[in-house]
Formats: sequence, C-alpha cells, structure tokens
Amino acid sequence: AKGVGVQMLYGGTILNLNSPVQVTTSSSGSESIPLTARYYQTKTNVSAGTANAIATLNIIYQ
Repeated sequence: AKGVGVQMLYGGTILNLNSPVQVTTSSSGSESIPLTARYYQTKTNVSAGTANAIATLNIIYQ
C-alpha cells in the first residue's frame, strides 16, 4: 500500500513516538495498558497493497 502510515494510540490519544508515557496504577495490583494501533492516510492518493508494521514496546518499572 502507498499513502498510509500507522499511528499508535494510548487510551485513544495519538502517541508521540520515542516519548515516555506515564501509566497510572490501580489499587488492585493489576494493570492494563490501553495501547492500540491504526492505519491512517498520509497522502492525498492511497493505493491498495500490503501494509505491515512492527512496533517495539519498552517497559521500565520504577
């Protein structure tokens, strides 16, 4: 595919790549990180084809 990209979202808000995200903690001791990804249009013209992406998630526990 041409003219498309991938956006990463945290709780529905677009993430700035390579920027840290503070995850809130719960009292239950069980955490859930609401990450999603979606394709989005980057050019006026989009052409069909294969669209693959790879993401790396680094978690630092402090």
